[in-house]
Amino acid sequence: LTLDKKLLCQPDIRKQVCPDISLVQIKQMCSLYECEEFENAILSEVITTLMGDPEFDLTQSLLVPVSTIRINTRSIHFVEPSDIQNMGFPPDLTSVVLKQITITHSKKE
Repeated sequence: LTLDKKLLCQPDIRKQVCPDISLVQIKQMCSLYECEEFENAILSEVITTLMGDPEFDLTQSLLVPVSTIRINTRSIHFVEPSDIQNMGFPPDLTSVVLKQITITHSKKE
């Protein structure tokens, strides 16, 4: 991501620079991107713009399979499963988070 990150907000530029990945994947890359010492961080407005695009579809595949993600749910003990289901996460991520919450709650009992 050596270009100005704000350019990712422009659909024509996105299609030229990264034609083979979806908006969800671009958003994931931007969210996980760690800038180097002399780079500018990706602004939240870029991510918000990507998520507001009509082509942004949470059912599209992510770059990193969420089934391998381990989520520390001990710090989110106040979140109920219904909260997770209503947050608009992709179904596979919702499933992983709900599974972790269930495991954490069963260990506490």
